[in-house]
Amino acid sequence: NVPVGNWNVRIDTSSVPTGYVATTAGLVAVTVTPGGSDLSADFGYQGQGVVGDQVWVDTNGDGIQDAGETTGLSGVDLWVDLDNDGVQDGGEPSGTTNASGIYSITGVPAGTWNVRIDTSSIPFGYGPTTATVQSVTVPTNGSDVTADFGYRGLSATIQVEKTVYQGLDSGASCPGSELVTAAPATDVTFCFQITNTGSTYLNSLTLDDTGLGINLASLMQLSGSSP
Repeated sequence: NVPVGNWNVRIDTSSVPTGYVATTAGLVAVTVTPGGSDLSADFGYQGQGVVGDQVWVDTNGDGIQDAGETTGLSGVDLWVDLDNDGVQDGGEPSGTTNASGIYSITGVPAGTWNVRIDTSSIPFGYGPTTATVQSVTVPTNGSDVTADFGYRGLSATIQVEKTVYQGLDSGASCPGSELVTAAPATDVTFCFQITNTGSTYLNSLTLDDTGLGINLASLMQLSGSSP
């Protein structure tokens, strides 16, 4: 029983079920002609939910949040990658961990999505022990708080072993022994074996043996690699 004329159709937002948000305008203009109808007033709503839970310090580095591993990393940024392009786009739901490493991202559309860590927000000296992308399934007006991320403090240590042998063969006989007895002016080769015994990559290393007058520029790399 709508009178002939131009009218606006509106949604009573108080009647929309909890957990749904509008995806279209809440007002639609219609034109009613004598004996006619206008059935173009459509309104879109999308179910939404919540994603969490924690970015925690994985003390033993096993990728499993064990009992007692409750300490978290604060100030870590995360987002729900709705288009799964690996880039945080405007409008994609996001959140930041609190002092305990807890985070809660609201306004997430119902569906299955990837939650990603903004790795640039991870405190210096920590590396991941779990995947930095976690899949979640969000029900309408529900939550998925299974997206936990583990990080471990990284150590930077090296072990250097120096050996020597008599002769020159471009290091083919390395490693040598710890002690060599030779006459003055005898050619000897020193071998340095450097082992990264820590839990992170090391770069820009400098090696000097001031007693022998050896520096990094005078050494030949025989094996090993750097990332």
